[in-house]
Amino acid sequence: MKKFIWIFAIFLVLSYLAGCSNEQTSTSIKVNESDLSEREEAILLSTAEQSFIFDFKADPSYKEVELWLDKYEFGKKTEKVNHLISDIKEKGYLMFAISKDAGEQEMSVFNVGVFSNGGTSDLTNAERIGEKGLKNMSSVWATNPFLSEQVKEEIILSSICYKSGDGSMHSLSEDFYRDVEGNLETIKKYDAVYLLKAKFNKTKSQ
Repeated sequence: MKKFIWIFAIFLVLSYLAGCSNEQTSTSIKVNESDLSEREEAILLSTAEQSFIFDFKADPSYKEVELWLDKYEFGKKTEKVNHLISDIKEKGYLMFAISKDAGEQEMSVFNVGVFSNGGTSDLTNAERIGEKGLKNMSSVWATNPFLSEQVKEEIILSSICYKSGDGSMHSLSEDFYRDVEGNLETIKKYDAVYLLKAKFNKTKSQ
């Protein structure tokens, strides 16, 4: 039921956004965080604790997009989470949202989705953040500050950091977004870090 409500909310928001965007697709790839109205933000907040929506435009030669999260625990990369592959046609939206699992307080529900050419693909997964879930856990969310500058086929869209116990938290540095592998030392203090990533492909996956 929760998944249905989330998908319905996303459809509603993206219907508004689609009606406001008729620009022609430029060559290469362009991704930006979507500019939501207060009404659209309210719809999303009613179904998710936190969310990101990005609009994209890609050259017609790109046929699909992959959307996933790279998970790090105390600075060590552990796995890919919610790996979704979806067909695209020139433009659309990439979505990510987190909500609590009402049936299991130690779990969070991760949702990723792709909206393009009038259709939506989505993937939902229950994720345990840290050994004890979100209890006594602080978090900080941020969008890649260099997102509008990047034209790479694989890009970092945003980050979510979690830390247990006391102590202040800060968004990831600009250096981290430019060189993840070279700055892993800076995230060892966090219980978990999720990097939301997208990759645009010119040939479809088998």
